Amino acid sequence: MILPARVRKPRDKPVVESNILHLQRFIFGRLRNRTFFSLAELNQAVWEALELYNDRPMQQYKKSRRERFELLDKPYAKPLPSEAFQFTQVKYDVRVAPNYHIEFDKHYYSVPHEIARQCIDVYQINNILEIYHDGEHICRHKKGAANYRYTTKDEHMPSNHKFVKGWSAPWFIAQANKTGPAMAELVTRVMQNRKHPEQGFRTAMGLLSLSKKYPKHRVEKAAERALYFGNLTCKAMKAILEQGLEGNAIAQKQHQNKKTVSAVSRTNLHENIRGQEYYNH
Repeated sequence: MILPARVRKPRDKPVVESNILHLQRFIFGRLRNRTFFSLAELNQAVWEALELYNDRPMQQYKKSRRERFELLDKPYAKPLPSEAFQFTQVKYDVRVAPNYHIEFDKHYYSVPHEIARQCIDVYQINNILEIYHDGEHICRHKKGAANYRYTTKDEHMPSNHKFVKGWSAPWFIAQANKTGPAMAELVTRVMQNRKHPEQGFRTAMGLLSLSKKYPKHRVEKAAERALYFGNLTCKAMKAILEQGLEGNAIAQKQHQNKKTVSAVSRTNLHENIRGQEYYNH
């Protein structure tokens, strides 16, 4: 496998960069006082200077670059490949999250749930991800967009959505119940809004961790507010708690218009739909 040097990183290829610098000075120095009236004329002059540079003896080796190429490199040269070069990006020792997904280029991909919390290697070849564990190929994915969404294969999921190490949707809901019913409802909604419950485990863990930083009664009030406005994310909960909004009274203007309430109740709320009441506080 060939790993190309990174662009704009001279430390990856110092010998090449140094040779380019010498070549640039050699050619520019000979052409700096000449005037050219066409690109073809300029290119011809550059090629002539390049030939002179290659035929010039090197002080260290007493041979020209052309002679060294003919002696050392050309005998081992092979024909160019018939297929285009496949760009490969490699990421080693990627730790699998407890929800048996990995993050690669701002997207989450599933792996067999048995290797949760272990490390794997990811090879991106064009738009395909090849995933290896202990040198063994375990799965592949088509590369997804960098949108922090999930790509999950059904065969990677544990049976009955039971999670390894005791984690499951009921477990998270039970933990949230220790804070209060609103928190339990918030975690439940997070699970329901995902194609697979395991995809909500990261968000659920973030929500539960808020009780370690803030008093439980504040977190419960914040959960009530988040549910009211349909903001089912850790970011929304943190914003409520950081700004102390959980103590603000929630407007009840929607009861003034039963027709509006009926229309709102038929709306499929999620974290991207706040509703007009959101802007009343």
